[in-house]
Amino acid sequence: MNKERETASLPLFGVPRLIPYLRPYRARMARMILLALVCSVIDVSYPLFGRYALDHFVAGRTLKGMPVFIGLYLLVLAFQSVINDRTMVDSGTVEMSIDRDLRNKAFNHLQTLSFSYFNQNSVGWIHSRVMSDT
Repeated sequence: MNKERETASLPLFGVPRLIPYLRPYRARMARMILLALVCSVIDVSYPLFGRYALDHFVAGRTLKGMPVFIGLYLLVLAFQSVINDRTMVDSGTVEMSIDRDLRNKAFNHLQTLSFSYFNQNSVGWIHSRVMSDT
């Protein structure tokens, strides 16, 4: 019953309580959002490449300009790959950093608890909760 009351009192599953831990990584998260938007624009451009190829090369029955088209297509593809790589590195770094910060705060809080708390609760259970729940 106590657990149900605790869960019901957390709006949006407790995500707003994580905002203080996100603040140190605002710049990196803003870069991730910006790169995701750029990547979305590039995703939208692929059908335009296809349309141009069909209209110009297939319907026009010509290969004039094909090397430039292929080069531009490969350049856009490589640029998108770099953006995706950077976004994945940033998201992994933010995830691990926030996890580290949460664990450090939890361990620091555990240092302030009285010995009677550790007499009543298994240290293995406490350790498991701190490590897996973050």
